[in-house]
Amino acid sequence: MVAFNFMPVGRPLKEDVFLEITDGDIATIQADVRMVSIDTPEKERMSALPRWPGQTRPLQDPPARRHLQGPAGTPKDCLVARHAPDAAARHIAASHRAADALKDIKARRLTKPDGSQRKARTIATGELIESNGRILGYLVPWFTGSASDPLPPPTHPDRRTFNLDMVAAGWAATFVIFSASP
Repeated sequence: MVAFNFMPVGRPLKEDVFLEITDGDIATIQADVRMVSIDTPEKERMSALPRWPGQTRPLQDPPARRHLQGPAGTPKDCLVARHAPDAAARHIAASHRAADALKDIKARRLTKPDGSQRKARTIATGELIESNGRILGYLVPWFTGSASDPLPPPTHPDRRTFNLDMVAAGWAATFVIFSASP
């Protein structure tokens, strides 16, 4: 017998809301999706800046202290010069503006020419669930291909993911994880 010593990765369970049951093996749920390959300012649990809303970490904290080491003219000088007392408040405000931008993109991209709403779909990545129990994926509008909701040509901007729209709008930084690329 061959033993591979494989240890399964445990993921936390998240509560999902049952919205509808179609038949015995299909259910519609409400679930959190972590949009992969992008990063936007965080609203909650920000480890990088605040200890609580509106409060900036002192530069003497161990993570910040790492950036303060080194000769003059290095990134530490830039960090110290830019570290303002209102950095946390500005970061949190940016997170709210990024969320509003995604809401605007959603409203625009999911509205059909006749004014009705199309659905969105998730293109899952290789790793389906991340460490916080959220689905990992790319969000896309779902075109029916009907006369009232035609599928745009392959290079048309309406075929882009919401993830890419957030980058194009300037509200997300991109980072590519090759195993997560669709």
